[in-house]
Amino acid sequence: MRRGYLAVGCLLAVAVAAGIWLWIAAQPTGDPGGRVLDQLRPATVALPQDAKIAYRNDVEPRWDSCDGRPGTYGWDDVVVQVHFTTAAPDFEVRANADTALRRIGWQPDGNYPVGSFWTKVLANGTTAKASLDHGQDAWDLFVLAPPVGQRASGC
Repeated sequence: MRRGYLAVGCLLAVAVAAGIWLWIAAQPTGDPGGRVLDQLRPATVALPQDAKIAYRNDVEPRWDSCDGRPGTYGWDDVVVQVHFTTAAPDFEVRANADTALRRIGWQPDGNYPVGSFWTKVLANGTTAKASLDHGQDAWDLFVLAPPVGQRASGC
């Protein structure tokens, strides 16, 4: 008799856990299944071989607004950001990044110097953007794409 209760309790616990997992999985997102983020991650081939990564953020969109103002709600962009240092000279970092990104389908944005900005059309038809910026002591690779669905706007 006790084994029967134990088995029912275990089945009930599994059913509750499965229900919670399905509820979470069914929630709306600005990047269903992480498909957009998965297309942005390969852009990190732009990093030099000796890159020392200070931090990396792979960010799924979140529901946001402009300080709660009506009409501004929507999803933030999908983002990959890498902050790094390298001993390589500026021109070499940019040239290698340009070559590596072109190899995986990114195109230079003709409005900017070569080795600074690129674009790529993603599988869902939206255009992603990548930029490489050299600050005072470090570099930033910043890759972003619009979310799937309504984008936060009006800020």
